[in-house]
Amino acid sequence: MYETILKDLKSIAKSLGLQYSSCDGFIRRNFPETIEKHTALFWAKQTNKHLEYE
Repeated sequence: MYETILKDLKSIAKSLGLQYSSCDGFIRRNFPETIEKHTALFWAKQTNKHLEYE
């Protein structure tokens, strides 16, 4: 979910009733590619570009 939307992880964790630090640590340890995709999506949106994922 995090890699496909522009909401920050803190907002997602709060809406799901989870601790931000637990979610952040879990995603960074287990899904580093998700952080990269979310960052790319954020910057693509800032520059109005469309990204294609493989």
